[in-house]
Amino acid sequence: ANPPRLQSNLEFVAAFRHPTRLNGEDAYFLTALQSAIAFVKDASPKALEVSEEEFKRLCAQSVEEAHEQERLDAVDRSALHDDAGGDVGDEDRIPEEEA
Repeated sequence: ANPPRLQSNLEFVAAFRHPTRLNGEDAYFLTALQSAIAFVKDASPKALEVSEEEFKRLCAQSVEEAHEQERLDAVDRSALHDDAGGDVGDEDRIPEEEA
């Protein structure tokens, strides 16, 4: 998933969610998400103890895999849409002589 404006939404929730509503499991998930974002932002070859070349190669591989997954997800969504009747049926098509 790639939610838009993740960082600003996370900061908004952390700053403005009522304290009584930010406890237990909700607080745990918020903290886990904040930690994951901080980890990704600070990731570097030195921090991960890998060579610069390996870091670049693995980052490029991850981006490529993410793009492929996005493509597959789009195909799946399209297939679900078509199966749900979202495709134009023959009865809805404009005959070629009228088009």
